[in-house]
Amino acid sequence: MPKRVIDLRQEWIYIGALGVFFGVLCFWTWGRWGSLAVDCGREMYVPYAINSGQRLYFDIWYPYGPLVPYFHAALFRMFGTHLLVLYVMGLVVSASVASILYRISRQFLPPELASVCIVVFLLLAFQMRLFNYILPYAYPAPYGVLLNSALLLLLLDDIVVPSSFKLFRAGIIAGLVALTKIEFGVAAFAILAVAVFLRTLKARSWTVFGVSLLMCGPGAVLCAAVYAYLVYASSLRFIFDDNIPILPDSYFRVTVPYWYPTLSLGVSAKWTALVMVQTALVILAVILASKYRRARPALAVAVIGIGAVHIIPQMLRWDVPDLVLQIAPFWFFNRGIAWMAALLFIASLFIILRRGYTPAVASLVLLSASAFFIAIRQANAMGTWGYAIFYAPLAYVVWIVVVYRGAIFILPRIQASEWRFIGALLCVGAVVLTGQQYRPKLNRETLVFKRGTISTDPPTAKVMKEAVSFARSAAARKQSVVVWPEELSVYFFSETFAPSRWTIILPGVLPAHRQHEYTAELDQKKVNYVILTDRITDEYRKSFFGEDYDQEVYRWLTENFHVIREIGVYQRMRMRDWSVDLTGALVWERNESELNRDQPIPVVH
Repeated sequence: MPKRVIDLRQEWIYIGALGVFFGVLCFWTWGRWGSLAVDCGREMYVPYAINSGQRLYFDIWYPYGPLVPYFHAALFRMFGTHLLVLYVMGLVVSASVASILYRISRQFLPPELASVCIVVFLLLAFQMRLFNYILPYAYPAPYGVLLNSALLLLLLDDIVVPSSFKLFRAGIIAGLVALTKIEFGVAAFAILAVAVFLRTLKARSWTVFGVSLLMCGPGAVLCAAVYAYLVYASSLRFIFDDNIPILPDSYFRVTVPYWYPTLSLGVSAKWTALVMVQTALVILAVILASKYRRARPALAVAVIGIGAVHIIPQMLRWDVPDLVLQIAPFWFFNRGIAWMAALLFIASLFIILRRGYTPAVASLVLLSASAFFIAIRQANAMGTWGYAIFYAPLAYVVWIVVVYRGAIFILPRIQASEWRFIGALLCVGAVVLTGQQYRPKLNRETLVFKRGTISTDPPTAKVMKEAVSFARSAAARKQSVVVWPEELSVYFFSETFAPSRWTIILPGVLPAHRQHEYTAELDQKKVNYVILTDRITDEYRKSFFGEDYDQEVYRWLTENFHVIREIGVYQRMRMRDWSVDLTGALVWERNESELNRDQPIPVVH
C-alpha cells in the first residue's frame, strides 16, 4: 500500500476546521440539549442528592454504576450545584472523545477521512433532544465511550511500543468503565483479553501471558471490590435487581423484556448481507469517481437526491412508506456497520493466525474487536439517533477503514483531492441523517432557574416552570411534594428532594408487590401534594401511569388526594408528538378529612 507524506500544516488545518465545527455546534445548540421530562432530570438530581448526605442505591434508586454520580457530586461540591457544571463536563467529554477518535482514526486513515469520522461523531454528540453527549439520558453512556476510546488508544500504542505499565493503566481504565456502565465494562475487559492474546501470540510465551494477566488484575480487583462492598452492605438482588437490572429474572427485565435486544440470527444475517452490499457499492462509487472525473457530478447529484428524498417528506409531513426513509440510512449510516466490524475482526484475526503477527494487522484486530464488542448490544440497530449514538462511533470508523482499504486495494493511486470529495459527500449524508435533531424550532422556549438555564418545548416549559414554582413554595411552607412519574428536574431546580428512594415510578422500576410499601412510606412522610404530569411512556409499551402500570399507586392517589390545579392542558391520552415531552400536569392535594374521601375525584382527560 503506497504511503502518502502528510504535510503537518495541512494536518493542523483539518484539526482547526474540526475545532471550528465543534464551536459552531456548541453555539447553535447551547442549552437545548436533553429532556426535562425524561431521564436527564435524574442525571441532575442524583449527584445533588448525594451531596445532601443520601447514599446511592440505598437512598436513591439508580440503574447504572456508581462512578459518574459520585464524580459529579464532587464537581457540584467544588463548583456549586449548577447545570453549567454538567454542560461543561459534557463538552469536555465530547471534545475528549473527538480528540481520541481522531488519533485512533489517523492510525488507519488519511486526514481527509479521519476528519469525516469526527464530523459524524460531533453530529451525533450535539443533538438537541434526549440522546446526546452534553446532557444525555445517562451520563455513564458518554463517559463509557470516552473511557473505552482511551483504552483502545492506549492498547494501540502498546502494540507499537509494548509496556507493562500501559497494560496496568489499561486494566485500571477497564475497571473504571465497569464502574460506569456495566455493558461497557464487559466490552472493556473483552478488549483487554484481545490485547493480552495479541501480546502472547507475538511473544509465543506463557510467561508473557501470565505477566499480562497480572498487570490487568488491579483494574478487575478494583471493580470487583466496589461491587462486592455494595452487595455485602445490602444483597445481590438489591444491587442488581432493585437498582441495576442485570439479573436474568430482575423485575425490569421481566417487565420490559425487549429493552435487552437479542441478536436474532436471521436479522443479523440480513444486516450483515446488506452492509456488505452497501460497502461494495460505496467502494465502487469511490473508484468510479477517482477514475472518471465525469462521474463526480453524477455522484454528487445522487447524494443530494437521496438527501432530498429523506428530508422533504419529513419537512412537509408527507405520509410515505417507511422504506423511502430508509434509503439515506442504508447509504450513509447502515444499520449493519457493527457486523462489518465483526467481519473485519474475523478476517484480520485469520490473517494474523495464518501469516504470523504484524503490528499493522494486530492493530486492525484490536480496532475491529473494540468496535464490535462495544456495539454488540445494538448490533442490529446502528444509527444516528437513540441509544445507538453511544455504541456506533468506533463501528463507523471501522466502516470507513474498510471502504478506504477496499478502494486502495483495487485502485492504489487515489489522490488526496479525491478523498476530500468523497469525505465531503459522506459528511453531507451525515448532515441529512441528523438534520431533524438540529431544527431551529426544537426546544425553543428558555427557562431560567437559579440552578441553570435550559430550553425545552413551550408546553413542557409551562409545566416545568409552574411545577418548580409550586414545589418551591410548598417547601417554604414545610410541606412535602412528590412528582410523578419521573420529572426529577423539578426537585433539582426547586432545591427539594424526593420523599422516597424510588425517585421515579416507571414501568419496570417499582415492583407490583412493593407498591403498597411505597405508598405507606409516602403516608409516613406525610406527603402533602402530588404533581402528576401527562408523560407518556410509549417506549416501555405501557403508555399511561395508573392505567397500564402502577395501578395500586394511582388508586392510592385517588383515594387520598383531590385535584386542586391543572397546569397547561393535562391530557390523559394524546397523539404522540416526539418534539413535545409534556402538555400538562395535575396538582393533587391530600384530603383534609375522611368526608372528602367519599367525594368523586375529578379526572381531567
